[in-house]
This record gives sequence, structure tokens and C-alpha cells, in this order.
Amino acid sequence: MKLNCFLLAEFAAITKEMKVVIAGTFDMMTATVPFGTELPLPPGHAIAMTPCYLVAITECSISAGLRHQMRFRIVNGSGVPIVQETAFEILYEMNQDGRPLRNNLVIHLSGVALPGADDYVFELWHADDKTPLGEFTFSVSVTARPDPSA
Repeated sequence: MKLNCFLLAEFAAITKEMKVVIAGTFDMMTATVPFGTELPLPPGHAIAMTPCYLVAITECSISAGLRHQMRFRIVNGSGVPIVQETAFEILYEMNQDGRPLRNNLVIHLSGVALPGADDYVFELWHADDKTPLGEFTFSVSVTARPDPSA
């Protein structure tokens, strides 16, 4: 299996022609907390990740089969998972031309809570492989609003 594209975008969709439309890719965000908030954030004070779309485009050979078990997880800069690993299945469709099978996956992410400023790694795994099929880093920084009385 091969990963052709793995990213976050402000918007993504798959057209009826199976084209992937991607707009506004990004790999970092800055969260602004109210004036007076202790920085770094104390444990238990989560940051809401900007709602976005996760895009993964994969391909494989027909000899590998049409069904593939996949796993997705997010780990912090120390490699500790911050959300429960998500398992899902990709189902490839046959094509008439003998080309590698392709799958376009677009997932809307909303409500993901990040524990604070860090470099998070988004990982996509194939079945029980020992290394991720692909990964990318998403950096989060935190800043406080300025003193309103200044």
C-alpha cells in the first residue's frame, strides 16, 4: 500500500467524478487564551483544535486485496497518544484499466481536544504494520490575550 497524500485542510470534498477538492492546507495553529490564563496551560486545560478535514489518498495493487484495515492516531511530541486510536476499513473498487487501486478518504474533524502547546504527530497505519504508512506534524502554540486595561 502507498500513501499519496495525507494532510489537514480548511475544506475538502470528493466530487461525484471522484476528484478530491482541497482548500486551505495547514500544519499549525495558534490558540489564544483569555488574559490572565496561566501559561503554559495547566494539566486538564485543553485546546480545541480548529475544525478541519483530514485527507488521505492511498493506492494499492489488486494482489493486496480490496479490503484493508487501517488505524489513525494522534500522538504528542513525546510519542504518547492523546486520543483513542481509531480503526476503520478502506474498501477499494476495481478499475477496468488495470491501474493501481485508489481510495480517496476525507474525514471531518471537529471537537478534537489538544492538551496544550506541542508538536503533535498525526499517524495513519495499515493493519498491524510496525511503522506508520504515513505521518505529518501539526504544531500548536498558545498565546494569551493582551491586558485589556493596557
